[in-house]
Amino acid sequence: MSAAPDMLRIEALDAWYARAQVLFGVDLALKRGEVLAMIGRNGAGKSTLMKAVMGLATAKARAITFDGVGIAGLPAHRIARAGLGYVPEERRIFTNLTVAENLETGRRPARPGVDAWTPARIFELFPNLAGMQHRSAREMSGGEQQMLAVARTLMGNPKALLLDEPSEGLAPVIVDAMADAVMALKREGLSIVLSEQNLRFAGLVCDAAVVLSSGSLTYAGPLRPLLDDHDLLEDKLGL
Repeated sequence: MSAAPDMLRIEALDAWYARAQVLFGVDLALKRGEVLAMIGRNGAGKSTLMKAVMGLATAKARAITFDGVGIAGLPAHRIARAGLGYVPEERRIFTNLTVAENLETGRRPARPGVDAWTPARIFELFPNLAGMQHRSAREMSGGEQQMLAVARTLMGNPKALLLDEPSEGLAPVIVDAMADAVMALKREGLSIVLSEQNLRFAGLVCDAAVVLSSGSLTYAGPLRPLLDDHDLLEDKLGL
């Protein structure tokens, strides 16, 4: 029996900001139900890669395939409707809306054979949000806003998620809550690419890793050997 195709496959991806090339021939494969850590220093190209996949950056690739369908060159709204959810580093929630209203802005029809995300399910995943449904998003802490950004994206019933630095700047207790949420999503079979500099957080939730350095891939493989090998970490990340 042949293995199931990858949920997301990127082949020979180049990307630019203006005239400056940021990514150089990047290959990446996300297996179904896998949580993949994308690790690298600031400026390595992690955010650019996610934006390029979502059609939000100038890029070209030999192929970008999502759930068996080519998405390279499609506009961002069509990629999102295909089921690829994206939570940018800047969160971009609507601060003038309440938690409940933000969730409604992300609502999309259910996908066949999959339980739809509802506010009730969201509040089970993120209990911190349950008691602030009518609170303005501008009155929330950074960690609560990050939870809301993920929750709003889930309301679109995605097949896979791109999470850009979900633990950045968060208190340790919120980082742990975010890790619990990612693990719950993993148990539901959601495929996730998680851009991270927090190696502890990545170690809690991720199966595999890729390392970006100056826009090129320098490692792809299991996460644990990378975290356990100080020499390998120093070689790939300068840590």
